[in-house]
Amino acid sequence: VYGSAILPRTVFYTGIDASTKFYRNFDVSSNFLGMDINGLRHVITPTVKYAYNHTPTILSSKLKQIDTIDAIGLNNGVSLELSNKLQTKRKDQVVTLADVRVTSGYTFYQVDPTTNGKSGGDFNDFLVDMELCPYSWLRVDADATYDNPEGYFSTANYSFNFDIAKERSIGFGQRYLRKGTNELTASLAWRLTPKWKFSMYQRYNIGHDPAVKRG
Repeated sequence: VYGSAILPRTVFYTGIDASTKFYRNFDVSSNFLGMDINGLRHVITPTVKYAYNHTPTILSSKLKQIDTIDAIGLNNGVSLELSNKLQTKRKDQVVTLADVRVTSGYTFYQVDPTTNGKSGGDFNDFLVDMELCPYSWLRVDADATYDNPEGYFSTANYSFNFDIAKERSIGFGQRYLRKGTNELTASLAWRLTPKWKFSMYQRYNIGHDPAVKRG
């Protein structure tokens, strides 16, 4: 109604983060497969983040949903991350050979803002993110999502990226979605001049979704 007003909507937030590092050095020197390893350091970093927000003074069901702020409801949970890094030295510089991170969350208590239904007491999906750099010219990126309630991997992606020269690279990979597409990918980035750069990205579907053949 024109001229009507409501009280300001307020939400109470609080939280805390905790993190530490454990590491161990290994006196290893090797040029196995040309990897130029001059000592190894294994770094483990666990991180815990707790977040809590109280039920807003105005429920989401009474608001027109425009963005995620309008959908905020009662939430009480923690996010967990475990990082593993393997590092060495090359030309007096620290180089990360492998970086593997596993993240998830545990919800103690949550209320659906649309149905007011209560849920919680379970782990969320597990996310795995990995980056490998065995050589200065090769980088391997991979990530996957494990659907904890269903008990299977819902997504899996990887890519191999080759640096041919400065700002010149090619890449190949695959993107898999369990309830969707299974695609092969190819990319090219090539610096022609200081002012001109050519890039291309192509996807080809080989999966179980007949509606998508090329992208």
